[in-house]
Amino acid sequence: MRLATGCADVARAAADLGSRVTVVHNACAARDAEFDGTPARAAQAHAADLSGPSGTHATIVEGASHLEAR
Repeated sequence: MRLATGCADVARAAADLGSRVTVVHNACAARDAEFDGTPARAAQAHAADLSGPSGTHATIVEGASHLEAR
């Protein structure tokens, strides 16, 4: 499992190099964090991190559904 921020960064880099990218969103994780006294909940951070590459750099899928479709 990789932090969602890392997944998004790798997806962007791979797309920049010409790869077709699929990110399995439930194979990425996020954690509760805080910045300057403002909490950032894991679910919100996860959604925000993966919303960037979604549709522009990568196809975002759910793991079990993706495997069943193959």
